[in-house]
Amino acid sequence: MCGVQGCAKTYHEFESYRRHIYRCHRSYVELDEPQQGNAAGSVTPRLDATTDVTAFDDAELPSSSSFAEDTSNGQESTCTVTAHGSSSSIHDFTLKVKKQMCLLFFRVAEVHKLPHSITESIFADFKDTFFDIMKAFASQIQQNIPLDSAGEDVQKLLACDFLEDVFQSASTKSLRENFAKEHLPYVKPEEHILAVGETFQYVPIPRVLQNLMLSETFRERLDQSFTIGQPSPVLRSFFDGVFFKEKLSALLENGAQYTLFLVLYSDELEIVNPLGSKRGIHKVIVVYFSVLNLHARHRSQLRSIHVALVAPYRLVDKHGMKAILEPVVSDIVRLEATGFTVHINSATAKVRAILVAFSGDNLSMNRLGGFTCCFNRGRPCRFALHHMQLLALYSMKWMCEFETRVCMKLTLKVLG
Repeated sequence: MCGVQGCAKTYHEFESYRRHIYRCHRSYVELDEPQQGNAAGSVTPRLDATTDVTAFDDAELPSSSSFAEDTSNGQESTCTVTAHGSSSSIHDFTLKVKKQMCLLFFRVAEVHKLPHSITESIFADFKDTFFDIMKAFASQIQQNIPLDSAGEDVQKLLACDFLEDVFQSASTKSLRENFAKEHLPYVKPEEHILAVGETFQYVPIPRVLQNLMLSETFRERLDQSFTIGQPSPVLRSFFDGVFFKEKLSALLENGAQYTLFLVLYSDELEIVNPLGSKRGIHKVIVVYFSVLNLHARHRSQLRSIHVALVAPYRLVDKHGMKAILEPVVSDIVRLEATGFTVHINSATAKVRAILVAFSGDNLSMNRLGGFTCCFNRGRPCRFALHHMQLLALYSMKWMCEFETRVCMKLTLKVLG
């Protein structure tokens, strides 16, 4: 049920409910991002789910290209490349185009959720068309513009010999991976050894956050407009809740220009679907994290959900969650206590990160809390206090006895 202004309309899908809120109760939600005017009096268009199909500021990566240069007012200029012979070599230009081509490949595969084999077929067709267009374009320039005094680099560009090398970098999976590791902000997973033959992979969260903070698009999407005080009557984000107002606000420090709020999520999955005795052998536990400062329209996208840890589930059964999550916990503690610094626009900015919640399904949370992860016997779930043998006798919800805060406190008091 909507419930806003006494509205009694009900919805089964969140997308329908969101459209209803936008159309009928727009004044109750402030979802428009702040707009910045430029020197010409125009404003920056709002990025939403219908227009945002690009990755975070692809041009502002550590080994960044000049395809999207920063202007004086913070806006991004159009993609322009100038070949002057002495100022930019053919190698630099080719490297920039190769980077954009790889990013385009990754973007097509991500946005449309295509296997890399299908994307390779699409790029093979695109390659032939692109070659024909570029060669026809170069031929028209050579016929209509005198190029006798042009530099050597211009002559090489018009020969279009660099095109084969551009598409070669995205032709195979290994070449794409090597190019991404060499030219993009790649964070190498760390291998943690628990015993002989027992290892798991952890992607350092601080290094991922550092790379994100180097992106201007990511920084612009951060919501730093939270206020400290009474909870808001309308919940637009977790900043309006009691937990943030009463608990997390005490952790904020004036010394940090940016404060990131993180949420962890864990899930168990089987990477294959075996039967019989082979079940569970290929089961892994995966821990993800997201930045809550991002608006839900951006935070819900796949590129905003980052993998932090991958471990075989048998190691969790043998060594426990404490041993598996040790690198995650140590990094979270360090991020909250000291944070890290990044260089942004020739200035040094202090960034801190605070963990807000660790979420997951019933099995994951029971495992994290040290409880049983099997619901086949005994009680149907952790909130129901009756046994499964009696479940068929209850036809109404009020007949069931559920765990409450008071019952939990009494149970802990007895156990303590």
